[in-house]
Amino acid sequence: MAKKSVKKIAAKDADQYMLRLPPGLRDQVARRAAENGRSMNTEIIDAIEKHLRDADRITKLWDLFEKHREDLEAIPHIWGAVEDLEYQVQRLTGDSMGSLTEWRYEKERAARPPITAEQAAELRGLVKELGRDEAWFVERLRVPSVEAIKDSDFSDAKGLLSQERDRRRYEKERAARPPITAEQAAEIRGLVKERGRDEAWLVESLRVPSIEAIKDLDFSRVKRILSEMIDRRKKNAPT
Repeated sequence: MAKKSVKKIAAKDADQYMLRLPPGLRDQVARRAAENGRSMNTEIIDAIEKHLRDADRITKLWDLFEKHREDLEAIPHIWGAVEDLEYQVQRLTGDSMGSLTEWRYEKERAARPPITAEQAAELRGLVKELGRDEAWFVERLRVPSVEAIKDSDFSDAKGLLSQERDRRRYEKERAARPPITAEQAAEIRGLVKERGRDEAWLVESLRVPSIEAIKDLDFSRVKRILSEMIDRRKKNAPT
């Protein structure tokens, strides 16, 4: 395939710019220019112009989508193609969602009906059970009121409250558990010493005021973690 020629510009008419190239790039440009039978300057100009043309074409394409999005939505299969395109862009850029896909999602979500009166009452009951007020709940969900919650979000809203309830229940039950025994505390101190650390390091890691404050149900886990750390230290120690 024939290479598109770049229009030559007389030296007296050309804009001057000092170009700094990273190491190795100059050799790449030189090889490509030799393959195309032209100067490095012409090769660089061609690459820049091609990049700007492609970038401008993509920008115009998205501007066209935004301008005619209502009409495009009516075209069969258009959204499947758009979503596939934006998914590929997401893989390259890391953006969570493209503008057209996000717009459609928000539009469809806004059209969903709100929860029923019974569902609103159920959510309020869970909020009251937690000892929280409605303002806390709607702020978490970013909605103006409980009644404004969409029916498609009811399960998530209920799940949020249920998780909070279960977390509080667990913390309450855990707080009621007895601490480790004196023998268990001595065993933990021995492992800490063998690990070459001090008691302050352990209690800070566990977020407890002292070793004696460790709950009995955490004893096995703490002992296992310290033992594994000791084993790794011995394994990695120089022989």
